[in-house]
Amino acid sequence: MGFLPLFGREVGVAAAGLFFSANAVVTFLVRLVAGRAFDRHGYPVVALAALFGTAGLLLLADARTLPDFLLAAAFYGVAFGVIQPALQAWAVHLSTPERRGAANAMFYSAFDLGIGTGAALCGPIAAGTGYRAMYRGLAWVFALFLVLGAVAPRPHFTEGPGPQQTSPRERVQRRR
Repeated sequence: MGFLPLFGREVGVAAAGLFFSANAVVTFLVRLVAGRAFDRHGYPVVALAALFGTAGLLLLADARTLPDFLLAAAFYGVAFGVIQPALQAWAVHLSTPERRGAANAMFYSAFDLGIGTGAALCGPIAAGTGYRAMYRGLAWVFALFLVLGAVAPRPHFTEGPGPQQTSPRERVQRRR
């Protein structure tokens, strides 16, 4: 998203930076319900969010006006608001209790590495193909995310009552 102000200038949308404000508001609002939805339904919530991310990037690639940018921001905000905390919870839940701190650290390290690497790779792509093509290409990353998420390991729950069948949120509430 770091190229967005340059893209906005290229298409003549002076206030394209408002994308970030709209994205932040939607991300915040979605996170109010996303954790509970992921706890209850698991991967399908992430898959749906990936579809929103794909749509958001495709809308952004075709944006020509400020309302276009804001609509793309809303779709992208839904995706980011669901996917980032859901993946973090997924990674932590797959780890053993004594390795959860390391899983959390690894998640954030990989997340930061992805942002930095993505920016470094997208710069030459945008220079060679243009911003619209770059955002269309990034939409395919979400499509790839759907495929990888479908085959990724999921936490296994045991039969019968027990803490292994409860969501991380429910376990925290029981401890209180």
